[in-house]
Amino acid sequence: MSIVNPENKPGNEAVHTGSGTEAEPVIRHRSKTVMRTAAVFFIISAVFEGFSITAEVPLFGALRGGSIAVIYHVVYVCLFIAMGLVLWTGYDRGFRFMLGSTIFYSLDKLIYAFDHRALQEDFQRSLQAYEGMIELMAESPSGWILSMPTLVSVLAWWGFLFYLFLRRDYFSRFVENTEPE
Repeated sequence: MSIVNPENKPGNEAVHTGSGTEAEPVIRHRSKTVMRTAAVFFIISAVFEGFSITAEVPLFGALRGGSIAVIYHVVYVCLFIAMGLVLWTGYDRGFRFMLGSTIFYSLDKLIYAFDHRALQEDFQRSLQAYEGMIELMAESPSGWILSMPTLVSVLAWWGFLFYLFLRRDYFSRFVENTEPE
């Protein structure tokens, strides 16, 4: 394995991933570290999602439990594991997969963020001891404050997707040369 530093800057090493032929793509070390760190966090997210597999989920104006909640959590466990594996391996269609996953996550969370009944039920369930405060927040114009963490989370996902877009060459490292020899 050879190391190349095209700009002669410390920490900007690029690593060849094979025999060193010129047709092989170059992968920046920092991108690989960031991608693999993100992959670990997606796997950890899947584990934590699995811990709450039977917990009720706010969907369409109410808290849903039972098989609906289990299916919802299993979908997210599978999604987070797949996203972690895609980031770890640098799968050649990884950026498209991450884009689709981000769109799916965004739609789910935006439905939740704008469903004030579901937000209020979820918040009430979480903080039953503070009923007076919840009623005050739900009646005031600041009721939107309940949506803000979800909206910030969605923006963070899109920010990460933008980073993936800038580093999309990471996902092309395993594309094999299909030209005849």
